[in-house]
Amino acid sequence: MVAALGRKVSRQTPHILPVGSLYLQPGEERRRSGSHYTPRSLTKPIVETTLRPVLEALGERPTAEQILSLKVCDLAMGSGAFLVETCRQLAEKLVEAWERERNDTRLEISDDVQTRLEMSDHVHIRLGINSQSHSQSPLKRTEQTSNSNQSCLEDLDYEPGNSFPGGREGEATISDHVHTRLGINSQSHSQSPLKRTERISNSNQSCLEDLDYEPGNSFPGGRDENATIINHSPDEPLLLARRLVAQRCLYGVDKNPFAVNLAKLSLWLVTLAKDLPFTFLDHALKCGDSLVGLRKEEIGSFGKDAAYDLPLLALLKQQLERARSYRTEIQALDTRSDADDDQKRNYLYKVEQELHEARLIGDVRIAAFFEGSNKKQPEEREKEIAELVRNWRYHQADAESLQEIASKLRSGERGIIPFNWDIEFPEVFDRDDRNNNPGFDAIVGNPPFAGKNTTINAHAPGYQDWLKEVYPESHGNSDLVAFFFRRAFEILRQGGTLGLIATNTIAQGDTRSTGLRWICQQGGTIYNAQKRLKWPGLAAVVVSVVNICQGNYKQIKLLNGREVPRISAFLFHAGGNENPAVLLANAEKSFQGSIVLGMGFTFDDTNPEATPIAEMQRLIEKDARNAERIFPYIGGEEVNSSPTHAHRRYVINFGEMSEDEARLYPDLMEIVEEKVKGTRGKHSTAPWWQFERLRGELFRAIAPLERVLVRSLTSKHFCFAFLPAGFVYDQTLIVFALPYFSCFAILSCNLHEVWARFFGATLEDRPRYNIADCFETFPFPENWETNPTLEAAGKEYYEFRAALMVHNNQGLTDTYNRFHDPEERDSDILKLHELHAAMDKAVLDAYDWSDISTDCTFLLDYDDEEDLTSNPYEGEGSSRQRKKPWRYRWTEQVHDEVLARLLDLNQKRAEAEILGGKAAEGKAKAKGAKKKTTKTKSQKLVKDSPIIPGFNVE
Repeated sequence: MVAALGRKVSRQTPHILPVGSLYLQPGEERRRSGSHYTPRSLTKPIVETTLRPVLEALGERPTAEQILSLKVCDLAMGSGAFLVETCRQLAEKLVEAWERERNDTRLEISDDVQTRLEMSDHVHIRLGINSQSHSQSPLKRTEQTSNSNQSCLEDLDYEPGNSFPGGREGEATISDHVHTRLGINSQSHSQSPLKRTERISNSNQSCLEDLDYEPGNSFPGGRDENATIINHSPDEPLLLARRLVAQRCLYGVDKNPFAVNLAKLSLWLVTLAKDLPFTFLDHALKCGDSLVGLRKEEIGSFGKDAAYDLPLLALLKQQLERARSYRTEIQALDTRSDADDDQKRNYLYKVEQELHEARLIGDVRIAAFFEGSNKKQPEEREKEIAELVRNWRYHQADAESLQEIASKLRSGERGIIPFNWDIEFPEVFDRDDRNNNPGFDAIVGNPPFAGKNTTINAHAPGYQDWLKEVYPESHGNSDLVAFFFRRAFEILRQGGTLGLIATNTIAQGDTRSTGLRWICQQGGTIYNAQKRLKWPGLAAVVVSVVNICQGNYKQIKLLNGREVPRISAFLFHAGGNENPAVLLANAEKSFQGSIVLGMGFTFDDTNPEATPIAEMQRLIEKDARNAERIFPYIGGEEVNSSPTHAHRRYVINFGEMSEDEARLYPDLMEIVEEKVKGTRGKHSTAPWWQFERLRGELFRAIAPLERVLVRSLTSKHFCFAFLPAGFVYDQTLIVFALPYFSCFAILSCNLHEVWARFFGATLEDRPRYNIADCFETFPFPENWETNPTLEAAGKEYYEFRAALMVHNNQGLTDTYNRFHDPEERDSDILKLHELHAAMDKAVLDAYDWSDISTDCTFLLDYDDEEDLTSNPYEGEGSSRQRKKPWRYRWTEQVHDEVLARLLDLNQKRAEAEILGGKAAEGKAKAKGAKKKTTKTKSQKLVKDSPIIPGFNVE
């Protein structure tokens, strides 16, 4: 059996386990949910960076009460790693505050004691003591005693029986008198959480120590007692501080009830104290979906009649007020006994009772949204449920039907547990409690990453629609993590901060637009960001860490550890937050090829739906006029695979002819009518004898040219080539009406590739070149058309590459596979590297960016867990292991620098076009105004150039 298993035996378990043994096996849950346990090497710096601005806002010497008033949340807490780290760090700050307060109080009381001792002569005279001899006797204690009154009596050399000023009996009252004169409440001074660890020789300080005074004792005159509400305990101050922080400062939410229990366990372990119950956390760590919930105003207004429901709204407000009051009692004291725990559970039960109605109304209103399959159905369902709510409120119906609706929403494998933030944590969002600035002080965490399809499959139907409805300007293709950023930002108070881990796409595409772009536009400031951070441990995951302040942040901002003036939504040090603007200077220069929609138009020996090329030749011999309507036809595959970019197909093209005009070519019309007519679907809008999309604007633009520049719409390599201008170009090609080598140099260089890869889309793992995003937004260097250096660099590179492909009989794909192979040693490929660097330098010089290095190195194109992590149960030769996607390219630092500069330049160019009036000119063109072609020397209409008859190129 062992021999048969062979390589399938895991390297982690070299010995076969006996039957019935317990074993652990990795599952798919973490990958499916986009979650990973966050190690302390990540949580510690993230929490520090997030809390730093919040603590600085408290001043140089924050008090214990200020620290304990902070509210910190993890809205996808998992097992609680971030909450544990927050507990540690805030507890340390709390102990420091206690120490400061103790030292400050010692100095304060020491001065007061000196004043009192100066009055001691009077005391000694009344007690019959020689003041001179008393002043010579040292105020030194000879033993440590737990009775502070007796300690003070010893220091005063008091003997029982002596009278005390005012006629009181000294045996019972002298210590009380001293405490009173020092401003100490003798009833509470034993409640200090701190214990002395050192002796001070100063006599006044000695008296303070003998009084066993510590911060936390009550003081008349308004000193806050809540900062250290703890009974006398031998536990160390740090542990006591952690317990207080956990109960008063920390909040967490997770949709998985098992995760909530794990988070409680994690905090219990970090706050575990001998002979004390577990820290009470049930009020602060809750189960629910952080992204699905309603505001209390939305709950209160559901199903109401403005004229008659005011008493009901008042009742709901009273219920929430009582819930808040009970929660205040829960947070007021540490859990020091089982009786304390029971009392808190009793308060929490009362909270649940008060919130029952609000939760039920919120659930059924949300359920109405998820019960419809289109926009109209949820609206109708909401009206029906609103009527049920009204009847229930007026006791005209019981709650059974509503509870059934809510139960249906919450049940099932993909059930939704709504979480209404401001009713679940009322003390956080109450304006009175939060000085008219409600919300959390800080939010930390590692929310799940999930693309569109993963989000759809893991949630109830309609979940994506909910996200797009609740979060304005969001996109359905966004990663789920962007919505957690949005929610976190919304529940922060002004001046609050967040620190979250995210996928690298947080600063890219629709995810950036949904998340960071919206946050920056709404007043958020990114003050720290780390990009491409390798996950510690075995998980092959690369992430970004982003810290944001709710409001203006005037302190130092750090991007990848480097101080920068600003951080944009792209996580760059320059440029704007919005997508780059379309530049009118690039208009009418790039086009997608024709959509033929019907292989019956083509002559192709490799496609059975097409007509053989031999038949095409026969028809031309039969009637030479047929050649007028037959054109070379080429697509992306031929451009990339042929060493000479040769076409192998032809196509019948009637242009914009009417049917009568097309029937002047009966041989060709017969073919099209037989093989195309009736084969297109109902979605087709073009006449059956014409292409579905001819791209007339393309042929108008290239009519004066001898050649055009093309590239494949989708290709793993970024490569361009020249083709004759008389072809019909398939929809898989992008055609540029730019015949210059200087343009080839700019579009082929690393600078444009960085831009296009960043803003373009992807198909599977291949970049897709979108004209609007990649070309029309790209800011070309000034005067690039007349730059001789660019023209020469592009020409040398293109001609060397063309000769190399012919020599090796390899097309663009094969050539660039070798170009990006770190094992390649061929001298011609290495020469191509050199010429590419020279072309990069020429382009950078044209921008006057000569400070940017052109050095390239072999780097992984992406580092994705799914693609790079091999199955541990398969051998090294497994066919499932993929070749790593190496690419010869610029480093990430250069990549980011170039993108930042290009974004900044795009913004400036767009502003200049608006100021120069080009925007208005562009709008006029967009309305259908045709631009007459000017025949210059460089763009003359070449005699005998192939033009499509029946098509107006003027």
